[in-house]
Amino acid sequence: MARMSLAWELAALKSDNENLRTLNARLLTDSVEKKREIANLLESKKSLEGELAHSRGEMAAYVAELEAMRLAFRDGVAKMHEMKVELEALHRSAAESHRRTLWTLGAAIFATAAASVVYFSR
Repeated sequence: MARMSLAWELAALKSDNENLRTLNARLLTDSVEKKREIANLLESKKSLEGELAHSRGEMAAYVAELEAMRLAFRDGVAKMHEMKVELEALHRSAAESHRRTLWTLGAAIFATAAASVVYFSR
């Protein structure tokens, strides 16, 4: 009976040993696959970093252009404001000149009329 018990234990140990070998083989396979996945992920990361750096380089040119356009627009708005102020000043000057012209013309007509009255009344 002791022999039978030893045979069963030996069979159980062999089975356990076989199970451990199978498990070890699976772990090694999984480990190799995980290492490949990690290598692929690292390669993808490097590729994406390269693309990102390239995109940033391309974007820098666009950012510079947009900044130039923004500054030009701001300068254009400032110039437009200056031109409006100048136009208002010209309108005021023209109105003032028109009033002076009417005043001068009225004074000249009055002076001519007065001179005519004096001349014809003699």
